[in-house]
Amino acid sequence: MKFEKISQEDREKLERRLYKTIVEEFRREKIKDGYYKYIVSLQGFKFITDITDNELKESISIAVDTMEELKKINNNDGMNKKKLKEIQDKEHRGEPFETLNIWNAIVTEQLKELLNRACEVQRVAGAWAALIAGPTVMSAIDIVYETEVDEFDNEELYTQGAYFILRAIMKMHGTEI
Repeated sequence: MKFEKISQEDREKLERRLYKTIVEEFRREKIKDGYYKYIVSLQGFKFITDITDNELKESISIAVDTMEELKKINNNDGMNKKKLKEIQDKEHRGEPFETLNIWNAIVTEQLKELLNRACEVQRVAGAWAALIAGPTVMSAIDIVYETEVDEFDNEELYTQGAYFILRAIMKMHGTEI
């Protein structure tokens, strides 16, 4: 089964919906120079971050681009549920290794580029990006792929996946509270 690319109209609707949801649920106050304070929840943890509207919109775009790249991987690389299960069942040595195994199985140059874009937008670099922020987003991408593999035509799952990846991107510059 091949999953179709999201239409421009549907993409714009999704991006508006994600923007509205993030602002309504997590924006707390304007700080200075166009920055807003957000208190965001992700997997039972709360973190605080500060970003501009443009950074939020770019992060949303990266999250949707990531979903589209995952869809392409499912379509073109044949990384379906069966192959994913084989990876998960191979030498289970704990979550960090399983996540890394899945990431290595699905990673493309485009996914690497999207992760780099996320680092730039969220203003992280160096050791923080390599050891903390990057692995957080990689793990989120893995979770979304595991959840949505062979189901990228499920609109609700697709929206939830983009929302999850977006919050992981926002966490890159965040501090847990």
